[in-house]
Amino acid sequence: MKVEVKGTTSAILDAVLMTANEVALHTAEHGKTALALVSNIELDQSASPPTASGGKLELFNPWRGSTPLFWTLVECRPKLTHPRG
Repeated sequence: MKVEVKGTTSAILDAVLMTANEVALHTAEHGKTALALVSNIELDQSASPPTASGGKLELFNPWRGSTPLFWTLVECRPKLTHPRG
């Protein structure tokens, strides 16, 4: 089982970012992956290195890649007047 973990210090985790490779993995491994969303993580930045603790876990296992989540993708690429070379 492969587990994707996304977390935030915010009280609500209402959106996550995933790379194209992460999406491809979960599509290829459909039904054999889990998604763990963790909100309200406490971050102690006075420690070296900073440490994280606590949080509220919402686990989707198995995660089928769509339900109960909604996929939205917006990509913006500038039109280059001078192509890079």
